[in-house]
Amino acid sequence: VEAGFFHGCGFTTSTKDVDPGMVSGPARGKAMTSGFHHLALFTHDMKATIEFYERVLGMKARAVFEMHGVPGAKHCFLEAGNGAEISFVQLDDPEPRKAKAGKEIPRWPQTTLDGGVPMPGGTLAHIAFRCGDVEELKILRQQIEDAGVVVSPILDHGMCYSAYFRDPNGFHLEICTTIRPYNSDEVVPRLLDIRLGAKDGTNTFSMKPAKL
Repeated sequence: VEAGFFHGCGFTTSTKDVDPGMVSGPARGKAMTSGFHHLALFTHDMKATIEFYERVLGMKARAVFEMHGVPGAKHCFLEAGNGAEISFVQLDDPEPRKAKAGKEIPRWPQTTLDGGVPMPGGTLAHIAFRCGDVEELKILRQQIEDAGVVVSPILDHGMCYSAYFRDPNGFHLEICTTIRPYNSDEVVPRLLDIRLGAKDGTNTFSMKPAKL
């Protein structure tokens, strides 16, 4: 990926007087965040979770402490790259439990609950971690596989390459690298005003293993 590639894709560090929002138009805010500080998720086993992210993904736990303002809870933070952190919260009182696969969270690699029951809005689909380039993606995928974790082949999404797996909590994870800007088929604002049925779409894209 060339230096400045992401700026060429239309990404911005602040809005100022540049491109309007896709939905908000000229009402788009003038200030924008500089990225994620941390993503916080619930866990039933913080120690096993830290071990997984350190061993499998090479992250490093930076802090663990009693969660501020929440009695009976602890909070940890792991370095995830480029200044971002992933955080886990464990509520110990009452005793924590693992989410029920198929009943409360999708079984991997499904996106729905058992019987095709859809997940409600406000729930997590998956977490995608960025790799700097294709070579980094290949190295990290091999590290995941060598750690004994079931991981998909590297798949070609068109604009990016990705591989998928899950963590001990059941969270669906992705490692991903961008290979080109979005094209016109991937910027379709009219879809926001359409309720898209399973058989109504015109998308003929089929994910295949990336040719690397």
